[in-house]
Amino acid sequence: MSYRLIALDIDGTIRSPDYPLSERTKQTLARVTETGAHVTLATGRMFRAALDSTRGLALRSPIASFQGAHVADPITGEVLWHKPLKSSMTKKALCAIDPWGLEVMAYHDDQVYI
Repeated sequence: MSYRLIALDIDGTIRSPDYPLSERTKQTLARVTETGAHVTLATGRMFRAALDSTRGLALRSPIASFQGAHVADPITGEVLWHKPLKSSMTKKALCAIDPWGLEVMAYHDDQVYI
């Protein structure tokens, strides 16, 4: 069986917060790309953070970031698809989780708000 697309998470999959990408990972993904398969990322991270943490992979396929709400070209940075929450949806979600006393993390552009 040959794969046409391989989508990888970053944290705990191809690297950890404490360790950079290994040479073995870089070489393996380069070989996979040589077979004709597209390699990309699907991550909860912000787009720029995903690029920074995977520097050296020479990714060419669009990256899904911001918990899947954003797809952009890793070379040009062009946003290909973006589906942010509407204000009403955000307010509704915040009201729903308020009784639980949870910590909320939100993204806007390339900023994290906690």
